[in-house]
Amino acid sequence: MLLKIDSKEQLRELMTKTSGTKQIQWVNERGETIIKRIAISTLGSLMIMWKKSRRRGMQYESEITELIQKGILYFVLQKQNEAKNMTAAEKYIFELKKWEKAVEKRHPNVWNDLLTRRLTPEKEAILLNDANIKSHFNAWQKAGDIGLNSISGYKTTTLDTWKIPEYYKAEIKKALDNKEKYICSWRYKYDCSVEVNATEEVQRAWFSLEYKNCGNGHYYLLLNDNLAIFGEDD
Repeated sequence: MLLKIDSKEQLRELMTKTSGTKQIQWVNERGETIIKRIAISTLGSLMIMWKKSRRRGMQYESEITELIQKGILYFVLQKQNEAKNMTAAEKYIFELKKWEKAVEKRHPNVWNDLLTRRLTPEKEAILLNDANIKSHFNAWQKAGDIGLNSISGYKTTTLDTWKIPEYYKAEIKKALDNKEKYICSWRYKYDCSVEVNATEEVQRAWFSLEYKNCGNGHYYLLLNDNLAIFGEDD
């Protein structure tokens, strides 16, 4: 989890009050997320540790000051060991990061817009510092307000798990590769169905698990020809 740093004094206080590895994070001019270990030298200066070194580093007082002035420096708080100890905002962020990691495995012809709304250090800090977030629904709502993906939770499944016929799976891959439409359905514990619309205009694919002979169930975003990520229950 991230905490925005507004002054060097705040950073020093965090470093003395927290245990374990101390890290800072920012986003550079190329949009890359930079994470560095930080310590206080024997002379009392802030320094960034050399990679793989536990004792040596370089003094970066001026660089750290510049990052603070730009408003892009964050202190990396150590993750909670158990989700039950997290706040509602922390739980949402934890799930959203896993969700985004899974979405990176999408086929290039579907769901390309999902990661344009991905979590940034600035938006993570907004969620963490919002005292009104006291439930998953509050976090879900705030995420949408600040341009993040609003997710019901993180859960994945595969078409193989639900015994999809190989012929259907091959046709799904063909539709994804060729930016086509395709629909198929089969029965295994649930009424299973896949709908692909990988055309330039739509770029979507879905996987549904509906209770037999019922219009309700579990609905997933199909990311590729096998992996699907939870969307919602109905």
